[in-house]
Amino acid sequence: MNLTKYNLFRPTKPLRMNQFLDDLAGSSFSDFFGADFVSATPSVNIVENEDSFLIDVAAPGLKKDDFQVNLENDNLVISASKKESNEVDDKGKFTRREFNYSSFRRSFHLSEEISTDKISASYANGILSIQLGKKSEEEDKKTTIEIN
Repeated sequence: MNLTKYNLFRPTKPLRMNQFLDDLAGSSFSDFFGADFVSATPSVNIVENEDSFLIDVAAPGLKKDDFQVNLENDNLVISASKKESNEVDDKGKFTRREFNYSSFRRSFHLSEEISTDKISASYANGILSIQLGKKSEEEDKKTTIEIN
């Protein structure tokens, strides 16, 4: 059985320039330039319920304290920063490293129907979940959301 490396970012019919670079380097574009060159923005799922929105951010390997969730000018801003360690432990050294969430920043514009008093966040099992409650009437605005 042969194992073939799958590259999510390579289209099914590669562009000629990408193919040229891959052939020239003998590896993918991200392998050639290093993992830090590739965007490390985590994926999100957004679900709307009758009384709220739920944003789930996939960010495995981070801790709750690595995140900041703030409100800036009607935008929900999610950011994280983590120092990368290149230390070798008893498991061995990295031969390939694709888990790269050293830092990222995502922002989402909040509609007028979102109540800033009804925003909460929690982090468990590699998923940052942010609950955005809808307004029932005019409410005061918060600027920082505590992560539970």
